[in-house]
Amino acid sequence: MKISIIFLLPILLICCACTKERGTFTQVRGKVLEYGSGIPVENALVKFVKLKHYPLNIIETILDTIRTSSNGDYRFELNTDADDFELLVYAESKEHFNHNQSSAVSRPKQNVKRGINQLVDIDIIPYAWVKVKAANSLGNDYAWINRVIGSKSISGFEIWEGIVKIRRTFGNSEISVNSFLRKGNVRTGTKSYKIQTKGAKSLPSWSLL
Repeated sequence: MKISIIFLLPILLICCACTKERGTFTQVRGKVLEYGSGIPVENALVKFVKLKHYPLNIIETILDTIRTSSNGDYRFELNTDADDFELLVYAESKEHFNHNQSSAVSRPKQNVKRGINQLVDIDIIPYAWVKVKAANSLGNDYAWINRVIGSKSISGFEIWEGIVKIRRTFGNSEISVNSFLRKGNVRTGTKSYKIQTKGAKSLPSWSLL
């Protein structure tokens, strides 16, 4: 029996050591890049967080933050607990949408594995603006434009002949917008537009009608 005890004890110690060694030190590095162009984003704020899922919500806890270099590089090295079930890195910038604002890209899920050295590049969508103008009413009173994706407003807007409005939207993307022509209280037609946007410095002109 003593032989059995002496034999089993090292096995138990080895198993415990393996379990403890399983990924507490996590390293993640990469670049923050502008979506659609691949341009490195300088001075973006990168957050390393853990996510805890509950039936009605998700709790996000920040583990560390860092600013990107002039080449868009970032790096984290830290110990992560075994209960950090989902680890995530994401970036924020004044000229880009963050991961909560963007509905074109779903909210990121786990993109970091605990306990290994890994490379994770992060794409963030730049702001762009479109200029909307009604060139010809074609006998209609006005047109109703559905909310432009990425806009600060929570609803659509009305536009008349000769009026110009500017709305924020996703850069380097093809966006779709629906318009509804109205004469009085009667809808006289609908039209869907597709617009290719560029980065934050672009202001493409979109002629309605």
